[in-house]
Amino acid sequence: MTHQGSLTIIAVAICCIFSYLFGIISWRYNIFPLSRLRALFKHFKDAKDAPAYYQIKTSFFDLKSQTDHDIVFIGDSITDFSEWNELFPNSKIANRGISGDTTNGILNRMDSIYSTGAKKAFIMVGLNDFNSGFTELAVLRNYKSIVEKLVENGMNVFIQSTLLTANNLGNVNRKITELNKSLYSYSKTNNKLTFIDLNSTLSQSNTLNSKLTVDSIHLNGLGYAKWKEIIAPYIEKVN
Repeated sequence: MTHQGSLTIIAVAICCIFSYLFGIISWRYNIFPLSRLRALFKHFKDAKDAPAYYQIKTSFFDLKSQTDHDIVFIGDSITDFSEWNELFPNSKIANRGISGDTTNGILNRMDSIYSTGAKKAFIMVGLNDFNSGFTELAVLRNYKSIVEKLVENGMNVFIQSTLLTANNLGNVNRKITELNKSLYSYSKTNNKLTFIDLNSTLSQSNTLNSKLTVDSIHLNGLGYAKWKEIIAPYIEKVN
């Protein structure tokens, strides 16, 4: 091996060692640029992996075409499928529900919720998290983060109990019940928060009333009519 070749190998080895040590230090102490590179990687990965429907809806919400709403509804398909403006024609309501969404998904689109200009936020989410394997603790942590961001943005937040299912596949109703208990306790920590128990009306024997659902999860017209009755006083409240 030539002297020049030896020097090249040594230089490459030094660069590799330096890169390795820099990577370890950056990861350990969260310094630029690795922290930002990780965030960028996560952003693009999340966008790439998001289902088409999520991408279509978020791109529509990002247009920010109307900023004078009174109320914003936040959640997954159960929120998405409702015609809130028809149920409450006297209020300007933005529907920010997306079918299939999770607490992580909502955290990734908070700007499109703020941009509605709403001062009241009605939120329900969690079932898709559990169906994706997340624990009650992980869902609660994300849920709290969403609510805190809404409050910081000047909103009164109405936490609607995550609906029980009619089939209880995978013992998901136990997880939903535990989440709702935690959310109820959490709602007592801030006067900007109100917990609304939907399950006491829409469920019976710890399962969603089969007369109110089309598939054991999603509500039919009668189910939404009952939901409307429960939340109407909070919609009409001045504050």
